[in-house]
Parts: sequence; structure tokens; C-alpha cells
Amino acid sequence: MRDSITGQTIFNTNQMTRGVDGRPVVLVESDSDQSILAPHMRDEFVRSAPGFGKRATLLAAELHEANGDDWVIAVVDRDLDGISMPSNVFATSHYDLEAEIVFICAPHVSRVVYSHLISEATTHEAATRLSHLVRGEAVALAGAIGLMRRHASVQKLGISFASLPIQEIVKQGSPGNYIEPAARFACLKAGVPGHQSELRTAAEAGIDGDDLEYLCNGHDLLIAMCVLIGDMGGHRPSHRDFARGLHASIDCTLLRRLSVFDPLRDWLLRLAGEEMWDCAA
Repeated sequence: MRDSITGQTIFNTNQMTRGVDGRPVVLVESDSDQSILAPHMRDEFVRSAPGFGKRATLLAAELHEANGDDWVIAVVDRDLDGISMPSNVFATSHYDLEAEIVFICAPHVSRVVYSHLISEATTHEAATRLSHLVRGEAVALAGAIGLMRRHASVQKLGISFASLPIQEIVKQGSPGNYIEPAARFACLKAGVPGHQSELRTAAEAGIDGDDLEYLCNGHDLLIAMCVLIGDMGGHRPSHRDFARGLHASIDCTLLRRLSVFDPLRDWLLRLAGEEMWDCAA
């Protein structure tokens, strides 16, 4: 059902809804993005709507822009695809909103991890140390995958890095180095074992680069944290529960640090003279 929803469908729905709900619309790429941003919006003045993927969201934004609909704005993941954005679209500063939270709000993320590690058998000092370790190892793993994803995209290798077995990659990797198992599983999944050495070399060449944090996919980061929490003696949460908890814990101070906070706020102030965010009203 969701796969059949196109940008044209979203555009048509927004146009029809406009007749009964005149609030400006923030289109977001995914349910995950909506759960981060929507709870902080002043819904008496603005509403959010799911875009059902980047392609559909961008097409809907383009159609609204061509139609002169200044009451629609969109937020999408920056990703690695290099797609040009319409003027009514804001992209995240990092790969996606979850990755942005992991890097821009790092101490907060470590505290969320800490909450899954602390127990009667684990001291505060140990849980604090392990929480920072979990985040660091998750970045090393997601960064390795991101470097390979970028190389495969540039070289048009046709390799998908979605749904890799993160638990097995953690198990077969070593602290700070998950390149070998990540390359192997990506190639096995794609049925192209001959590219394993090429991917490994690309990741090894970039693993210490300054742009590593911008290559990390939020989904990879959060799943890796869940796995590592369990491996380090904590109660391993499901990815869904961990993500929900992280999203719900975003407060006004952290929200203000996200790249889309000011652009969305400025858009609604210009359009309607109203404040977008509860915490800034």
C-alpha cells in the first residue's frame, strides 16, 4: 500500500485537504522523521504529513512549487544520492535526522545508551564508560558501511547496503574495525563476491577522514547501538523501542540544534506570522 503512494498522490491529497484544513504543511520523508519533529510543532498553526519516501516527497514538493503553493515545505534526508533539491525542500545536515542527533547531540545519546546499561550489576562509572564506548563503536561500524555505500554509489556497483546483518558484523569484527565483515556480508547479500576487496580498500582509505560522520546512516547507527548494548551486558532494546525512546527524549535545547529548526521556523514566520515550535513560542 505504502509503495503505491506517489508524489502525485501526496500532492493531490494535500490539495483536497486544503479545503477543510488550511494549516500550512511540513512534508517529512518518513514516520521516523515525523516522530522527531511533529511533537514539537504548534499544531494549531501547522501540521506535518508523511511523504512516504524521499522520491515521493521530492516529487510532491516539486508539484507544489510549480503550483505556487507556498504553504507546503518539505524535509528530506541528505543521503548520498546528490539529488538536486527544489527551493521548498530542506535537507538534513547529516545523512538523516537520526544521524544528525547522534552526532550533534552526542552527550544526550550517550545518556540514552546509559539508561539501557545501568543495573544492579553495573556501577554508574562502568555504565558511563560503556555508554561512550557503545556510541564510538557504532560510529566505527556505520562509518565503514557508509564509506562502502559511497564507493558503490560512485562506481555504480549496484550493491545495496540496506538490511545488513549488523549483529553478525559486530560479532565477526573487532573493536573499532568492522570493515572486513561489513564488506563480506554486503557482497554476499548482493551476490557479487568479487567486489569485496574493492569495498574493503575504499573503506580503509577513508575510515579516518573528516567526513566520516556525514556518511553514517542513522538506521545503521541505532541498530549497532542496540546490538552493542546487549554485548556489553545491558538489556538489549529492539531497534524500534530504542528509536522511539531516543525520539521522545529530544527536548527543546536539543531540537534547536537540529539543522531544520531555524529554516522551518523562518518559513512559517514569513508565511503566517506564527511560531512553528512549542518551545520557542
